[in-house]
Amino acid sequence: VSNLRSSSETESARLDSLVRAQEVAKQIDRANKVVVNELLTEQFETVLPLLKELYFRLRPHSDWQEIETDIGGHIRASLNFTVGDGRNPQFLFSSGQRRTAGIAFLLAIHLSRPWCTFETLLLDDPVQHIDDYRALNLVEVLASIRRTGRQVIVAVEDAALADVLCRRLRSVIGDEGKRFEMTVGSNGSATIHSENLIHPLPSSVMQMSEAS
Repeated sequence: VSNLRSSSETESARLDSLVRAQEVAKQIDRANKVVVNELLTEQFETVLPLLKELYFRLRPHSDWQEIETDIGGHIRASLNFTVGDGRNPQFLFSSGQRRTAGIAFLLAIHLSRPWCTFETLLLDDPVQHIDDYRALNLVEVLASIRRTGRQVIVAVEDAALADVLCRRLRSVIGDEGKRFEMTVGSNGSATIHSENLIHPLPSSVMQMSEAS
């Protein structure tokens, strides 16, 4: 009995030691997550001014033209957007307006990566569920991005909109845009059906019209 009692006390001491080690490990893990969240918050603060500018230019909503962010949670961070007096746009905006705000966020992240040498922006049908007014705003924003020297590739369904993008997304005056029409090949994969150069409209088109 004495040996068993001694063995039990030894095991209890070992168990207490393991419990304390486990608690210390949990505290270290929580502290590590808090530090990571703080770093993410500081990094996102550098993106926020650009996000606000892109959001203002794309104008997802006519009344709420400014967007704010709220990063909550100490253990697991969550990024929330607010408009107006702290309202959640997820419950106020239409699907097209939410998509426009999402494009502003993605473009801000894309433009805020000085470490990335990939100078190409690829967008797959970004005007889906977006009305014509906001689509034109997006074209103007993409034109500004193109003038920084980045290559911009946009996939759209409307050929007329593709021509507008080709004419607007130019880095210098007189530069040509290129439109590719895709089709499905015999093996079921996408292939290039045709390739067209889209020339910019002449700057004197209005003068020519008045003269005629």
